Amino acid sequence: MKPLAYKMRSLDIKKGNVYDHLSEEELNWLVEEAVKLDRCDLGLVIASIISDAYHEEQGEENEKSR
Repeated sequence: MKPLAYKMRSLDIKKGNVYDHLSEEELNWLVEEAVKLDRCDLGLVIASIISDAYHEEQGEENEKSR
């Protein structure tokens, strides 16, 4: 399996800065979520949201394939 960095380069996928794409309202919501979760790192909160969405989608796909 090829490393992730190679895949991203070959597909011209850039990491970017997620904060550049959030409105002030969305960023405030994200900060509030971090406070609720007692987390000081917004990156961990974002990763948790993405992880939850991923696993939810995978669960739905597994249900469809049964």
